[in-house]
Amino acid sequence: MASKSEQARPKVKVKVKVAPSRVITSTYGSLLSSALGLTEDQYKAVSDFHDLSPTEKLATARRVVTESVIDATAEPDARFPSAIHESESLLSGYATLDSQHRKEIERLIGQIGAYLKDTTRQRPLNALMLASPGAGKSHFIKQLAAKMKGDRVQAVTFNMATMQSADDLAQPIDQLRNLKVNDRFPLLFLDEFDSDPTRYAALLPLLWDGELQIGHRDLKLGKAVVVLAGSSPGLPKAMMHSATMRLDSDGTETAPTGKLVVIINLTDRTWYAVQHGYHQPRSLPDQNAA
Repeated sequence: MASKSEQARPKVKVKVKVAPSRVITSTYGSLLSSALGLTEDQYKAVSDFHDLSPTEKLATARRVVTESVIDATAEPDARFPSAIHESESLLSGYATLDSQHRKEIERLIGQIGAYLKDTTRQRPLNALMLASPGAGKSHFIKQLAAKMKGDRVQAVTFNMATMQSADDLAQPIDQLRNLKVNDRFPLLFLDEFDSDPTRYAALLPLLWDGELQIGHRDLKLGKAVVVLAGSSPGLPKAMMHSATMRLDSDGTETAPTGKLVVIINLTDRTWYAVQHGYHQPRSLPDQNAA
């Protein structure tokens, strides 16, 4: 029961007028832009950027980064952080705004995913990467493995330029075999694969059949992804030829059982290496320059 003071308190009716949604949105946008330290025009530019279609957003992000960093013809505007974020939307930690390169990455991820699910394929899946020295190949592989962590992919890197003999491959192959024992899917990254073309033939059994004879050891790897990286323009042609024929122990040539797939090209397009939260835009040299 209400007290006497409550009963004596007059009842007041309050009439609230709700503003139209567009007014509420405008007010909210003003408050948010103020909280973010943006002007209303800057807030609208960022909001419009996020409303773009994926294709338009990629093109706009590329234009923003090109104008403000690569060409340095304009100061970075309010969309710049969003443009950088968009560059990493495909592969976290690895930034690119080149549509063709993004298609190559999507294709590689799709092919690896399909290969993992196909239980009938027990021999290696081989991919070729063309890249200039220092172009971020190892970082790309690291981020690719992180992207596919849900598929238990784990990478092992070996620089072919340090290889003195076939015996040097025993350690990385043993690492890959240990990964399989621990229910991980191995990805072997052979950097500077073209440092000595005379080694191609010796590595073909590993690429096509997933095994390699080292001394008295027959190292069987089986199902795995092998990424070959090099900078020689002739590498794709040499490997494509190897993908069609191989030399058996008796000297006869037969079709290989392994497979060479998508070529990831890092040599002829602008890219951005993003490491440890620090964005360092880089423009690769003009490929037409002498």
